Amino acid sequence: MAAIETDTSRSGEIAALTSLRDDIGGTGTSGRVYLDFDHTVFLWNSTEAFLNEARPSGLMAPLLKVVSGFVPWNFIGKNGCFVWRDAVRILLVLLLTPWTAGRFRRAAPEIYAQGRNLLLEDAVKGIDPARIVIVSFGVDWIIRALLKGSALERAAIVAPGLLSQPGARSRGKIALLRKAGYEINPDTDIVVTDSARDDADLLQATRHGHVIRWPAEITTPALANAYFPFFYTAKIKRTPGFLIKQIFLEELPVLLLMFAVLSGPYVLHLLACLTLMFIAYMLVYEIGYAENDRVGERKEAQPKLSGSFYKYRDFRLEPDAWIWAALISFGAFALMPSGLQQAMLANLHLETLAPAGWSAALLATLWMAFLFVSRLVFGLFNHAPLAWRVFAYLPLHVTKYFGPLLFFPIHPAGVALGCAQIVRTWSMYAIRRAGGNEHVLSSQMVRLAFLTMFSGVVLSQSDLSRDQLILLALAFGFCIVRALPEIRKKMFGKAAGLGPVQ
Repeated sequence: MAAIETDTSRSGEIAALTSLRDDIGGTGTSGRVYLDFDHTVFLWNSTEAFLNEARPSGLMAPLLKVVSGFVPWNFIGKNGCFVWRDAVRILLVLLLTPWTAGRFRRAAPEIYAQGRNLLLEDAVKGIDPARIVIVSFGVDWIIRALLKGSALERAAIVAPGLLSQPGARSRGKIALLRKAGYEINPDTDIVVTDSARDDADLLQATRHGHVIRWPAEITTPALANAYFPFFYTAKIKRTPGFLIKQIFLEELPVLLLMFAVLSGPYVLHLLACLTLMFIAYMLVYEIGYAENDRVGERKEAQPKLSGSFYKYRDFRLEPDAWIWAALISFGAFALMPSGLQQAMLANLHLETLAPAGWSAALLATLWMAFLFVSRLVFGLFNHAPLAWRVFAYLPLHVTKYFGPLLFFPIHPAGVALGCAQIVRTWSMYAIRRAGGNEHVLSSQMVRLAFLTMFSGVVLSQSDLSRDQLILLALAFGFCIVRALPEIRKKMFGKAAGLGPVQ
């Protein structure tokens, strides 16, 4: 085997093409030219090109992301990800969105035109199409759809069907070619691929093997700019750590403690409903995050934007974020027993509006209406002059923590905790907008201090129940546990070996 590994520079590409042309000219007219398809004939991946046409993208992108990244493929077998992942993803799309196949066939010629390898086509232009064999682990009908009407449409195509793809990938391309009636001639046949690992058997079978990495190859995954819940928060606005630590381990527990109950048959239903309502709220809140960045880029002299903001400039949230929020909101109230649904509507004097079986839909509609109002509040905040944003920040966070009051009662300890949480977040924002360094102050300690102050009002009531006292103790416990690491770092930094806090 005489394989050429190239870098992705222009000079490496020229050297590889020169060597390939020399081989094509030197092997006479009898040898075949075996071309890999993905990242060789086609500079993108045929599977990703197909999956990229799945619609609705806002629903399919998260599902494909989960299947791609979280399924333990290696437990399925050796090289399980390479062998099984593409077939499973394609099959999933065909089952859930069968119209994707027709959509892809219509778009395929244009997709190929945008990703065709013109340099390779030029190198093999003078070869009789009967000598060219495109051999690929991609799915046969996907490749044929892409090549329809192209310069290489008349080339032989050897590729597996969807159901036979995993087996073909396990056995290798030599077996795939033999099944189609082809045998490699090591003296005259040429192999061109981008992967020495995936096509190792082909390269070992000929003395004219070329491994070329094309600088113009496309590595973008399918639906890269499609909506994915919390992607903006985790990758563009903030970080994955912020999403987990601040939103799901800080803000969500605060909300659950605010509206928690300790007794009754519906405790778990209430917690599940509140969790899903919060998730729906934060999905809409993300839209405000994105608007905040765009407004900041346009209006502020030194906007606080992450590097990912420019990388994912085309990432869109609407209308998909609203669709997800609506589905999750419906799920939140559908979890509640029908009797409790009716009681919630009765508290709003709307019990006569919902026919039997439609209570969850009406409650979800009311919550979505509130989310629309909260989005307007975020919009007002984003477009307010900077001097006024400090004050607009307060109602923004009131909607975040006290929105469930629309449906659920709140205990006095919950009011104290919610107010302390709002003071904590607002004070940090106010310090930053005033030009100060909010990192010097322990925000967790601010919340604990104000919880202590507000709890004095709570404890002054003489009719507190045992459950309310327990919930107040839980609120204090949560705030103390969350405050300890920050107190140690910011208030006792020198003693902890961190040096003086500036």
